[in-house]
Amino acid sequence: MEFENLNRQFWALFDDLAGKDDFPAQRPLLAHYTSIETFEQVAIGNKIWFSNPLLMNDWQELRWGVLEGTRLALIDENIKEACGSSERQTLLAQQLEGYRTRFEGDHALDTYAFCFCEHDPQDYDGLLSMWRGYGHHAGGIAVVFDTAKINGEPIGRLVLARVHYAPNDRRQDWLICLFERFARILKETQPPEDQLYVAANALFERIKLFAIFSKHDGFREEREWRAAYLPWMDEEQAFKKYFGYQVTSSGVHPKLKLPITEIPLEDGSECTFEKIIDRIIIGPTVSSPFAKASFDRMLDCLNRPELKARAYASGIPFRRI
Repeated sequence: MEFENLNRQFWALFDDLAGKDDFPAQRPLLAHYTSIETFEQVAIGNKIWFSNPLLMNDWQELRWGVLEGTRLALIDENIKEACGSSERQTLLAQQLEGYRTRFEGDHALDTYAFCFCEHDPQDYDGLLSMWRGYGHHAGGIAVVFDTAKINGEPIGRLVLARVHYAPNDRRQDWLICLFERFARILKETQPPEDQLYVAANALFERIKLFAIFSKHDGFREEREWRAAYLPWMDEEQAFKKYFGYQVTSSGVHPKLKLPITEIPLEDGSECTFEKIIDRIIIGPTVSSPFAKASFDRMLDCLNRPELKARAYASGIPFRRI
C-alpha cells in the first residue's frame, strides 16, 4: 500500500475528535481565567500564550494517559493478533516505545495547550471554583472567547476540543476500544515491516491526544475545553518561531506565544482580540468601582478602548481573608 494511502487509513483513529459534542458542531463561549498581569502582556504582544501541560496543576493526567496508554497497547491481545506474527508484534512494540521515548525527550517540551472553561452566556460573574483555582486567587480576570467567530474548518496545527471526564477504569476502557479500532485497521491494511512505523506513530499520537483531552472525573466541574498544539502536526515547523518562555516564581516555563492573527475567522478577515472576545470579567476580590475604572484606563493605555464596554466586575461577594 502506498504511504499516503496507508497514513490516511490510520487517521480514522482521530475521527472522534470532531464529534457532535465538540467544535465545530458546538460553538460555546469559552472562558480563560488568568492574572491581570498576564493579560496585559498578552494584549501588548497581541498573542495567546499556550502552556506546557506538564506544568499545569493536572500534569499527572497527561503523564498517566501517555504511560498507561502505551503500557496497555504493548500487551493488548487484539493488536498482537492483528500483527500476524511475534516478529511483527515485537517490531511494532519497539517503534511504539521509541515514539514514547522521543516524546519524553523531545516533543514533551513543545507540546502546548490553552485551557478554557465552558461559559454560560448569561454569566457575568464567573465561577468561584475557577476564580480560586485559576483566576489569580480571585484577583485576576476571565477572558471569554466566542468560538462562533472561529472558522469551523480544521484549524491545522491546533486541535480545539472538549475535555472528557471519567474515573481511571473507564478511561482504560476507552483505550481498549481505541486498540480494537487500531487492530482492525492494522489487520485490513497489513503494512509491510518497513512501514509499520506509520501505524505505531498514528497510535501513539492518538494516545497522546487522549491524554491531553481526558481527565479524572474529579475535575468535571471545570467543564474544560482545550486548544492543543502538538509538534508532529506541524511538519513545516511553522509555529517554531513562536516558541518562547515566561519567567515565573517557580522557574522558567516554555510557552507557545501564538499571534492572534493565526486564528482563522469565519468571515475570512484577520483575527483580533476585539473580534473574538465576548466579555472580560474582573475577579471578585478586585471588582470595586475603583478597580473597574482602573482596568478601563489600562485598556485605553493598551489602545484597546473597544473592550471597555465588554468589561464587567464580578458580583460574587467573595473576599480573601
